[in-house]
Amino acid sequence: MKKILLVFLILFSFPSMAFMSWRPLYDGKPADFDPGNVCGFFIWNHDGDFRLHATTRDGEKHVFTGIVHTNGQFVDIKDQNFDKNIDFYKLKNDDTIEFSFVTTKQDIGINFKIVDADYMNFELYMDGEKVDPRKIFIGSRNWHPDDYKFTLDHQNREYEYDYPERVMIVSDPLFVVGPWHHHW
Repeated sequence: MKKILLVFLILFSFPSMAFMSWRPLYDGKPADFDPGNVCGFFIWNHDGDFRLHATTRDGEKHVFTGIVHTNGQFVDIKDQNFDKNIDFYKLKNDDTIEFSFVTTKQDIGINFKIVDADYMNFELYMDGEKVDPRKIFIGSRNWHPDDYKFTLDHQNREYEYDYPERVMIVSDPLFVVGPWHHHW
């Protein structure tokens, strides 16, 4: 009986271990982040600070907007390379950041910390349209979510969302990408 139980445990834990080995990390600046030579959103964790930046190819002008929400608190928010006349971020109730960046090639964005949080929801737009997920780069391995709305999840939990469209949940206690759940 003990042998059967052991075999059962090994068989059912192996697929999840194999899956975990394929999940890309979102720590570290995305490898494709090259201001002036690539266009898109870049999200990464650097020494406990999260970075949400945007850049365009030289000569292109784009407006990057969006909302980031958490069930915790955003703290120590700092802008980088803002033109105070056109770029902004607004913190609402300590748990939601709304932002707008305009760039023609430079690196522009916000850096922040989150506390007491299990997840961050992202909803990203470029030039007033849902951003193509291939223009969203996460972590040093340039992971792309499935949609312009996605979640970075710090625990292996599922959450109910108000989003009518699919949402990618990204999770792991060490802030790595996975498991792959879709909500329709």
